[in-house]
Amino acid sequence: MSRPARFNTVPSDLVEHAETARVHFDRLGYAISIEPQALGYPKTPALRCKRKHTTVILEICDKLDIRTLRDWVALCRSTAEDVRVAVCVPQSATAMHLPKHQNDLQTLGIGIYVSQGGTLKEWLAPGDLSLQVHLPDLANFPKLARRALGAAYEQFDRKQWREGFEEACKAIEEKSRAYLLSSIKSGRLTVTTDKKGKPTVLTISQAKRLTLGQLAHAFTSAHPQNSVDALIARTLTSINPDRIGVAHLIGRIKTEHSLRKNVGVHMHSIAQALKHIC
Repeated sequence: MSRPARFNTVPSDLVEHAETARVHFDRLGYAISIEPQALGYPKTPALRCKRKHTTVILEICDKLDIRTLRDWVALCRSTAEDVRVAVCVPQSATAMHLPKHQNDLQTLGIGIYVSQGGTLKEWLAPGDLSLQVHLPDLANFPKLARRALGAAYEQFDRKQWREGFEEACKAIEEKSRAYLLSSIKSGRLTVTTDKKGKPTVLTISQAKRLTLGQLAHAFTSAHPQNSVDALIARTLTSINPDRIGVAHLIGRIKTEHSLRKNVGVHMHSIAQALKHIC
């Protein structure tokens, strides 16, 4: 285990909690900077923790300075990167200070960690503050669509947008496959695939194994195609490159840039497609 860090700006009675937080994030694979300084910072934070595309700014305190925390949030919202803000408080301070400000912190997307006895517990996960995605109101959707997208919306509410997008992709893949199977079984649709240069009709067993990208091709190849079939084909084709990115290539900078650029429109596309499917 690494030696305890030296803190110069953290009050002496809070140093043990700063060290607990440092050890916690170090174990999770974050690169830790102790009391970093940078242009635009409203103050020197105790820790800056970076892992892949995510940076967490961590304040160690026993009393919450909401004004400074709002400045941190404003700074993070002005960046194009995934920068998050969190506070770490000792267990002894939770009853006195957290209840009054917990709703404010949740609204702002600020994380809460509680330190006690050398362990750190996450009360509220910090969110990606720079990405602003405004989702359609699920109340206006059919019940089946609400059920399909509910888990994705919960992730977005927690500011976990990558996980939310992946959940939405799983939902549209599942519902599109079920819709395709039903259409093939009823005889409404015929899907022709090319196998070794020879046109072949897609079977039920083959359709059950199609990936999201293969489903996109199947709907594109289906005939006679109606407006919903065409919408599903366009939606799956559009989201598939970023779905592959979030599922398999999440560590790449190119993937991150593409996801941040497209995820808002993708979520609206998925929601509208599911609305028609359901």
